[in-house]
Order: sequence, then C-alpha cells, then structure tokens
Amino acid sequence: MSIGCARSGVDPGAENPAGAVEYRSSGRTISGVFAQKQPAAGVTITFTADGDWTRVESSATGSRTTGGSYLIDDAGHLVSYVERVGDGRLTTAEEHVIDIGGDLVSGFVLTARDGSVTSFERIGDAPPVAPG
Repeated sequence: MSIGCARSGVDPGAENPAGAVEYRSSGRTISGVFAQKQPAAGVTITFTADGDWTRVESSATGSRTTGGSYLIDDAGHLVSYVERVGDGRLTTAEEHVIDIGGDLVSGFVLTARDGSVTSFERIGDAPPVAPG
C-alpha cells in the first residue's frame, strides 16, 4: 500500500501538489496503550492495528487529546497524521514523520529529526474496535 499526502497548507485536490510525498507501508502496525518513559511525562498513546492513534497528555491543569491515523513506512518511519485536537477535527491533517525503533509490542523509541529521543513502554492493550 502507498499513501500520498499533502503537507498542511497544500491543496490536496491538486494533481501534483508541491511538497507531496508518497510513503510505502511496511505492513507493520502497532496495537496497545503506551506510556512515555524517557523523558518522563504524563503522556500515553493508544495505537490500533487498523491505523488509528490517540495521544493524551496529562498535567496538573488538565489533559490534551490529539489523534489521527498512522502508518509505518518501509524506511522505518512512523508517519502520523494529526486529524483531531480535543473534540474538533482539523480541515487539513498535519503530517509528522519520525524514526521508530523497537519491537513495537513491548515498547518503542522515537527519534526526531533534531536528534531528540523519546521512549515508550507498553502498559495495556488497545481498546476493542466497535463493530462497523
């Protein structure tokens, strides 16, 4: 499977939008609830095998939820699309591409383009998918 996407601000209806990038799925998926381990933070991410994710960032003043879809490309990148912030849907998805390593079952490590590393450990199973 390959997915073409336009970066935020690019007309997705254009035949060859400037900045469009194609990603080829590796077929690998993540499923479960993962907590950010290093650096320590109140962040959990739930991934489903059908390509959805939800991130909850908790703090003393409340929580912030974002979500969307993802794929792991054949070059070892986690390609995520932020489609929801809180209860609202974005009109254009924000694309984020980051290196992912680890076994994807017990945990994983994300390495940003700036070299910062964030590790996550599995803390539970993904909630069951509602019948469609």
